[in-house]
Amino acid sequence: MNTSSQRLHVAVIGSQSPDRSAILAALLLDSIARHGWGERVEVVGAGLGSGAGPLNARALSAAGIDVTSGPGAGCPDIEAEPDTLEESDAVVVATGEDADLLITWPEADGKQIFALSDFLGEDGWAILDPRSPMADYVAQVREGVPLLLRALVAEPR
Repeated sequence: MNTSSQRLHVAVIGSQSPDRSAILAALLLDSIARHGWGERVEVVGAGLGSGAGPLNARALSAAGIDVTSGPGAGCPDIEAEPDTLEESDAVVVATGEDADLLITWPEADGKQIFALSDFLGEDGWAILDPRSPMADYVAQVREGVPLLLRALVAEPR
């Protein structure tokens, strides 16, 4: 369990495509840096099923995502590297369906799982369709990430 002087370790796990997994991690990292939480929050990106694998740098660049600041050349498969999940304090996924799946994993036991699709409060959901065109997906993630970050850093450890 984390104390206020320790870093919060967040596993960001996507399931739609490696590119969408990287977008989720990269935009969360960007928000963390812009809000001054870089010393306190660490993000590790990974993919589940079709969310793991090599990135399409050209598609990400066209969507305005700098892959050099994201999770690397690809998204590692969480099924092959379950320690990523086990060593995290919190988990971020794109949708409630992903949260429902991961909550059954023993490595996720006792961890808070945040589904970005749940953020925006009364204004709706951040991710309307996880398979929407890339530009729409990026815009939806950008809109929901600040509220997600607030929930992550406010969650008692």
